[in-house]
Amino acid sequence: MDRPWIAANQQARERLYAVLGSLEVRDLTQPLDERWRLATAFAHLAFWDRRAALLIRHWQQGDVPPPDEPHWYGDDLLNDGLVDEWNALPVSEAVRLAVEAAALVDLAVRDLDDATAEVILARGEDWLLHRWRHRLEHLDAVEAARGRQP
Repeated sequence: MDRPWIAANQQARERLYAVLGSLEVRDLTQPLDERWRLATAFAHLAFWDRRAALLIRHWQQGDVPPPDEPHWYGDDLLNDGLVDEWNALPVSEAVRLAVEAAALVDLAVRDLDDATAEVILARGEDWLLHRWRHRLEHLDAVEAARGRQP
């Protein structure tokens, strides 16, 4: 099975490291929007990467989630429920968690067997494997926010 997402995940993880390396603590405390700071984006990435790694492990064990999760139960509910906790984290912890979770999920994706990867893709759950998309979305937002700052 061709797995172009492995290289894309690695490139996005390297960009994550580069962006984090260019930020100072004061940068991470700057607002991203009305509820998020820049550090919040990294805590958010850490949560979703760690969640993806855990879900991949369940898929590998044959614990396939039901396909009929209600639309209101997904991303927005979790993000809205967790944003205050993400904001409460010290910025250094948000950064540490993002780095650890990115490495963890990229390893899980890399080591995933072809049969399970094919089932995940067939179910339309490619977000589990294509972690690069989510990272780039938030890295772009962080860099755009930094461009707005004096």
